[in-house]
Amino acid sequence: MFKKTLIASALLALFSQSALAADKVRWLNDWLPAGDKAAIYLGVEQGLFAAEGIEVEIASARGGSDVVTKLATNSADFGSAGLASLLQAKAQGEVPVVAVAPIYNKQPDAFFTTEGSGIDSFKDIVGKTVATPTFSASN
Repeated sequence: MFKKTLIASALLALFSQSALAADKVRWLNDWLPAGDKAAIYLGVEQGLFAAEGIEVEIASARGGSDVVTKLATNSADFGSAGLASLLQAKAQGEVPVVAVAPIYNKQPDAFFTTEGSGIDSFKDIVGKTVATPTFSASN
């Protein structure tokens, strides 16, 4: 509970600074709602942002790269995305987006295979083709 309160408080402080000129902000999840997005939902549900006069609209993007693009083009004000998405964008040119705080110390990626594929560990993928979604931070 302390961790959720701490994260919600940090988000509240962040939103309070940006919301000085506007009463409404748009938050983008990098994918579907899940546990790592709980703090933003908690803040809205418990009225933490509303108590500061801030209306938060929550929407879902299609991956971290989509969040970075929408932040860079002012289609959203804040969002969650893997740091790799931001670094990939910055490697290609100037992007007016900054990382503020991590949710994870390590990216929670995983490989999924079909049963009987013969892949039981990372060493088993040597020489194999691996596919990932186009906008995945895992790339």
